[in-house]
Amino acid sequence: MADIAASDVTVSVLSKEEGSVKGRVFNLGLAFGNGALTYPSGGVPLSASALGCPNAIDSLVVYDAGGSGYQWEYDRTNQKLRGF
Repeated sequence: MADIAASDVTVSVLSKEEGSVKGRVFNLGLAFGNGALTYPSGGVPLSASALGCPNAIDSLVVYDAGGSGYQWEYDRTNQKLRGF
């Protein structure tokens, strides 16, 4: 099976808040391919530009709607979403 690549991640903007104290706040929906793809070693590639952030991601909070039991963290250095 193939790993999830950056091109397999679909991002949809659910809402955004302009001019908050810490900058812009976005609520995004993410979809990761077609279900046949696998989690890549080291995490899912997810760049700031793919998320609509022109500069950098200050923080990223992930709510797992599927209840997978994984804890998700964003690795800013390598621009990857990692599940533990």
